[in-house]
Amino acid sequence: MAGSGIGTGAQEAPPTVLDPGRQRPGEADVTEIDPDRPDWRPASATGLPPGLDSRFAVIRSLHRVGARAEVYLVKDRATDEERVLKLYDDARRSRIVQSFLQRKQSTHIVTVYEVGTEADRDYEIMEHLGGGTLLALSEAHPGGLDPARVTALVRQLGAALAAMHAAGLIHRDVKPSNIAVRTLEPFEVALFDFDISSHQPAPGLSQDRSGTVRYQPPEFLAGSWLSTACDWWALGLTVMELATGTRLLAGADDDAVRRHVAGGPLAVHRVVDDRLRLLCQGLLAQDHTARWGADQVDRWLAGESPPVPGPAPADPGRVAAQVPTAYRYLDTDYFNRDALALDLTRTWDTAAELLFRSGDPEPLARLRHWLGQYGPTAIPDPGDPREPVDVRLLRLVRAMDPSQPPIYRAVHIASTRLADLASQAADGVGIAPAIVRELWNHRLLPLLTTGVAADGLEGGAGLAELDAGWRAWYEWWPRAVRTVADDEARRILRGRDAEATGRTVALCLLAAAAGTDDARRADISADLRRRARSVRLPWFTELAQDPDRMWIALRLSRHAEQVAAERDEEEARERRHARWLLRNQRLREWSRRQNRPLALSWAVAGVFLMGLLCALTVSVSDIAGQVPGTTILRAWVATVFAVASTLGFESLLAWEIGGRFHPRYSMLGAGLILLGRAARTIAGRGIVLAVTAGVLAGAYLLTVYQPVTTPLVLGGTTIVWAVARYLSWRADAARERAAVERAARELGAGLGR
Repeated sequence: MAGSGIGTGAQEAPPTVLDPGRQRPGEADVTEIDPDRPDWRPASATGLPPGLDSRFAVIRSLHRVGARAEVYLVKDRATDEERVLKLYDDARRSRIVQSFLQRKQSTHIVTVYEVGTEADRDYEIMEHLGGGTLLALSEAHPGGLDPARVTALVRQLGAALAAMHAAGLIHRDVKPSNIAVRTLEPFEVALFDFDISSHQPAPGLSQDRSGTVRYQPPEFLAGSWLSTACDWWALGLTVMELATGTRLLAGADDDAVRRHVAGGPLAVHRVVDDRLRLLCQGLLAQDHTARWGADQVDRWLAGESPPVPGPAPADPGRVAAQVPTAYRYLDTDYFNRDALALDLTRTWDTAAELLFRSGDPEPLARLRHWLGQYGPTAIPDPGDPREPVDVRLLRLVRAMDPSQPPIYRAVHIASTRLADLASQAADGVGIAPAIVRELWNHRLLPLLTTGVAADGLEGGAGLAELDAGWRAWYEWWPRAVRTVADDEARRILRGRDAEATGRTVALCLLAAAAGTDDARRADISADLRRRARSVRLPWFTELAQDPDRMWIALRLSRHAEQVAAERDEEEARERRHARWLLRNQRLREWSRRQNRPLALSWAVAGVFLMGLLCALTVSVSDIAGQVPGTTILRAWVATVFAVASTLGFESLLAWEIGGRFHPRYSMLGAGLILLGRAARTIAGRGIVLAVTAGVLAGAYLLTVYQPVTTPLVLGGTTIVWAVARYLSWRADAARERAAVERAARELGAGLGR
């Protein structure tokens, strides 16, 4: 992998260790980084983090093109020994790989003295090798290396790979520029650069396409199938290049290499030595299940001649019938529909684009015509154009080979794996929500039940029963929602948008898939109970403790945590306010008494406006002339009475409340607050305007025909409102006193401790 500094080609980086006068090696293959991996920052010129800078002095930077880390040749300040320091730009290195490198037994894997994290960046301290790389050695011998030296190389690298594979690790980037030469006499090499090495004890599909295309085997190039056989293929190609002195398709681009490797067995006739040619034939077998591995290589080293695999046979359990005419797909001729179906599955995105997304009907028509060689019933239906492309492709490959392992969109759909897929879908991770939605909407699980286990993949057993259970949970869900005690939680659960529905469907799948997995159910239940203890919400605790409704609790866990956080913040705010009230209790009482004159002025202002309104209404009635003069006189008397009564009540209220009378409890301030609350929304403003217009119209009619009633009603209403404001103040004051007492007790308890 580009990024290590232990002996490299010029295109990737200068060799980690160049003796004085050594010539820089030539061009090397740059490892491609999968687009889904995080971006990597270029090498920095700012130096090392402080913790490393205090221990090591930088001699020179060894950064290379395509590097995923900063690599330096450094000197240990304590011992004066030269080391290679590799400083990564993220903190997500494979801990399993790092642990293996530190405890590794093989002398043919680069020694890693130390791994750690400094300033949020992972680093490795490695040995400093002085012999360059095999790439440089190969370029110095254009006619090929001596067979004895290549055999020694195979013995050493075979031991290194066997040690890695025994630990469940795959190197994934074996190539000449990643093999360092320790010494030439005796000839000794060491494998390095484990940036994209992965822990994968069993073969399977890989979502990570990182690596050097030229050294990747056909099953990975075609379908991202990753196993230890990938490393043995890369070793075989390395041996062939070292033995012949030439690179595979030198100067060709990656696409050309892909087509060549997928097109059939590689020609090894240029390898002159018979034993090395036999080794290359075994290691470069197209069929990864028959490719040589550690056992065959050991036998070859012992002088035996293990059998060389022939053309790739049909997978176990598949129909091996061949047809006379080939179907060409990705520059490969297929005579067997099962093998074609398998490779369509392995190259899912490419197949979907070619057969359905491109808009060109010819490839699909040609495929259906080719399948007609198996008989009229073997021609699959073209599919419903309204269905998603991936669903149509699945129906096609299942029609071609129903025994294929259950794979959909490069994801293994097995009953034991659906719980993980459902959990990812519920959390909105990657393409999992889309896959679960399509499995549900198009009822795909029963379609996959005929799949048989192969190549470490499980079959489709139990998927039909799981689909029935999934739908039963979905029917149960609305009934369970009605039992949730919290109104806002029920509103969330009843959401009809695509995201809410998708999460519900995913959680129903999780409930069905985890139904037979007691350990997983126990883990989910324990996690929910822990969250319930943390949030302290009775309705959530009730859900979390119910074995059936815990899936609803899982859906509401984020909402519960948000509600709990808001509650805790409100409680903290109330505690801070209570402590403030405690500190300022005497000042507030003094302010209440001192500001009584100001409060009285606000009371008089409010009563004045009320009296002005009464006078206006009486004047309107007098101008209208609908009632006699004696009635108008009584109306003026009623106005004076209403104003005097209201003034008395407002004054008493202002005197009692004091400095806090305005704005919250005064006639003017409280009225404006009420109007403001009602008019916060557009709908509220409309209601306020309508009510105000109705009140004014009623007051006008009442004033014109019953002028005495208007001031009495207005005054009486104001007096009743004054009593309500007084009671509100008393309640607020009682709450404040309780808060002050609670703060005093808490303070006393704190001092007591």
